[in-house]
Amino acid sequence: MNNKWVFLATLFFSLTPSLLLGANLTSGEKRRIESAAEETLKEIIDLWKNNKFEELYEYGSRTSKVSLSKEKFVDGMRKKYWGLASSWETIRDIESDVRSSTSVYVKAKIGFKPKAGGDSKFVTETFTMILEGGKWRTGLSKILSSPK
Repeated sequence: MNNKWVFLATLFFSLTPSLLLGANLTSGEKRRIESAAEETLKEIIDLWKNNKFEELYEYGSRTSKVSLSKEKFVDGMRKKYWGLASSWETIRDIESDVRSSTSVYVKAKIGFKPKAGGDSKFVTETFTMILEGGKWRTGLSKILSSPK
């Protein structure tokens, strides 16, 4: 019985911070944050689609830039087997989950096409968007490893 209370107390205190972070935001603030994070993901996808990998690198989070140099990122992107599909296939069905005023999970169906030609495939990917220095950013390794 004592272990049950310890477990419940631990569970309560581990969940409370995440619940409070989202609870402090009004619905208008959440919509504004969702919109900004989603628009940034669309910019990222547009740069990716247009092979502007040097510019795309600038959307990487600080953490991902520490572990991945610009040169390695650009080289990796150029060597990828998969590129992005064209037009309406590129990105759709975008959904956001605001975790806090500086963190949003943006889920979207992304269309990928082999660079050498072939059929497109669609993969639902979730990008963790982090607000750093007034700009939404994401992990560069996520981009490099997509699609899985």
